Amino acid sequence: MTMHFDRMARSAGIAALMAASLLLVFMSGSGAAFAEASPALAAGQDIESGSSGPITVRRSMGLAFLAGSALLAVQGFDLKDEADEFYDSYKLATDQVEIEKFYQRTTNRDVKSQVSWALAAAFGITGLRLIFTGGEPAATGRHNTLTSPATRSAEPSMSLVPAVTPRVVGLRLQRHFY
Repeated sequence: MTMHFDRMARSAGIAALMAASLLLVFMSGSGAAFAEASPALAAGQDIESGSSGPITVRRSMGLAFLAGSALLAVQGFDLKDEADEFYDSYKLATDQVEIEKFYQRTTNRDVKSQVSWALAAAFGITGLRLIFTGGEPAATGRHNTLTSPATRSAEPSMSLVPAVTPRVVGLRLQRHFY
């Protein structure tokens, strides 16, 4: 009964999260979000930015990634619950074959749950980036590091820079002020 209630609570949480993300999409401060939407693309409109209404191709892809992220997170929690059940069976087992079988299943479900959570995080970040960024043409959206400071825009920009040290590989968020 507790497992069934936990899954119902997770489903309700996912539904609330998706409703909140839809609300954030529609209430975002972008001026183009509340513009009049035309059914066909205008002649000068960039395909990558989608339509100019509140539901753009980019935002709908972002919502799809967020939904996938939520599903992967729920799957990760379910796999973790299964791993816990197999671990309890592993502790109670007496036969060597059963002990090995339950141990393998425990580690299998535990690894799968961690991978599922990692993919959920990646999908969630990608979905949020698609929802809250963009709207400008692809040519002006890129940051060109080869331009002189006089030709860059006046607003600060950010970029991800590889941060590689002898024992650590990572990314550093770097803000360009000029």
